[in-house]
Amino acid sequence: MKEIVKISLTVEVVMLSVFIFFLSSACWIGLCEILMHYIDFSDRMVLSILIAVVGMTSIGSVLLLVWKKILAPMQLIKQYNVQQINECTSDNCAVMLIPEKQMQTGEIGDLMKSRNMMLRHLENILRERQENYEKIKKLEQMKEDLSRMIIHDLKNPLSVTLMTMELLQRKNNLPKDYQRLVHQALKGGQDMKRMIQNLLDISRIEEGKLELHRFPLAVDQFLVEVVTDIRESNMLEERTLHFTNRAPELQIIVDPDLLHRVFINIISNAIKHTASNGFIEIRTNLNINQNQVEISVSDNGNGIPKEYHQKIFEKFEQVNIKDQKSGSGLGLAFCKLAIETHGGRIWVESEQDKGSRFFLELPLTITNHGELQKEKKKEYVA
Repeated sequence: MKEIVKISLTVEVVMLSVFIFFLSSACWIGLCEILMHYIDFSDRMVLSILIAVVGMTSIGSVLLLVWKKILAPMQLIKQYNVQQINECTSDNCAVMLIPEKQMQTGEIGDLMKSRNMMLRHLENILRERQENYEKIKKLEQMKEDLSRMIIHDLKNPLSVTLMTMELLQRKNNLPKDYQRLVHQALKGGQDMKRMIQNLLDISRIEEGKLELHRFPLAVDQFLVEVVTDIRESNMLEERTLHFTNRAPELQIIVDPDLLHRVFINIISNAIKHTASNGFIEIRTNLNINQNQVEISVSDNGNGIPKEYHQKIFEKFEQVNIKDQKSGSGLGLAFCKLAIETHGGRIWVESEQDKGSRFFLELPLTITNHGELQKEKKKEYVA
């Protein structure tokens, strides 16, 4: 649009100059004819040259005036605008004002002043927004630091409470009602401890401060240990947990503690959304072409509608689904960040009332590849 305006203005100036040139020439030619009619010039050629020089001088003066008052100031404005666009970055965008000594008078001068005023106004707005952003960022950091400190300080008293509950649970002389209450209190405390650890881990991963302690890990042995821990925690109650291993003798280089918490979170989530007589299955599969191991955790619970498949992995995202308990919005967010930190990915396939299946893919290191039996199948029932 600016180029079109500039071209239109140039065309108008040129047309005006040509019009003035022809008008001036016609006037001088007419004057020449009149003078030659009443005055006897000995050399008409000299007179014609004199008239032509005067005409050319007049038109040159007009063009010089147009260039100085219109075209040159417009070119100056364009030069500063192009420089402003080229040198402005997201980190540094200082305004390019036209100096006072280069200001023109008249309408072009008003245009230059309006441009400078507009840029100063935009500069003030951007400065205020940057200051507000810095204040908000500082307050957000203070809030995160305070939250992290409070959450970290909660771990010690909670650990003492859980230890006391575990001691009470081991007593054989407690009435059944008391045993049930102790079990519920212990389960709630373990859930709270897991949420606290998830929140701390999420914060460290987002800040890039979580250090992974990677070790070679046998996938089948690791998952058997996870199943054993789930069974010993009494989380299953009347539910059934199956482990189907379709990729034996595989190793992955991971942080075992972090990955253990990932599977505890996912299986706990499946237990929470599965009926008391339902079943949960852990299954491993090998993808040799992509050098990855795929581990899935499926249940026959109420399922998750498709529109929530991405949201459930967002931090503090609580999805309200009919007849399902709403969580803290931390467990799956932690799982996603932890798996991605290992170079893997996590997703879910589910439909309402048809259960859910969570998939985890991790980079694979295979030992004894030649002896790998892909069709071999092992099952463990907990």
